[in-house]
Amino acid sequence: MKKFFDQTLSKILFKVNLNFFAEGHGKNCRDIHFSHISQFVKFESLKRKLTTSEDVVLAIQNGQKNANENSLALGILFVKIFKII
Repeated sequence: MKKFFDQTLSKILFKVNLNFFAEGHGKNCRDIHFSHISQFVKFESLKRKLTTSEDVVLAIQNGQKNANENSLALGILFVKIFKII
């Protein structure tokens, strides 16, 4: 589709950029949840090198634990995470 627009619209004197994942494109609660998980991993990777899958799991668990503690301090209900083996 982008190729079509590039070829067709390039003959006109302007350039078109398509962003199929524009902000607010339909985020749901799962997108938000995985965004938090990504933040947990990113934050932990800034503190130390994550070299194994166990490191990533621990980063997620620690991030969730910290988020739960912060939520409790603010009086917000918390969410527990479980490791499925």
